[in-house]
Amino acid sequence: MSKPDSMMLPATASSVKLSNGDTSAFKILSYKKQQLRLAFTPAANFIGITKAKMQIKNSAGKLIAEFNLTGLSTKGLEGENEATLATVVNALGYKVNVGWTTLANNSLPGLQGDE
Repeated sequence: MSKPDSMMLPATASSVKLSNGDTSAFKILSYKKQQLRLAFTPAANFIGITKAKMQIKNSAGKLIAEFNLTGLSTKGLEGENEATLATVVNALGYKVNVGWTTLANNSLPGLQGDE
């Protein structure tokens, strides 16, 4: 589980809903007075990238904001348990070929990927 994070919503916000994608990996912890607390809560055995959307509507049911949510879950924080650079770049939504998909590569001077 991630450390919960907070965000302020517009004063006209009256409902928050998770939709599209893997909504089970994200949890709205609280929503009071336009302050939302959200956490990434993937299944214990999940490794990889997951995505969902968060929709915010006003009291008339009109969509006033929509956010794309992305979560990255790894085995751990050391050695081969870390996410690769290619995985992190993908999770951030960049369409970049870094040149390798393993954790370690080399330090040779030749160009790699989209360089």
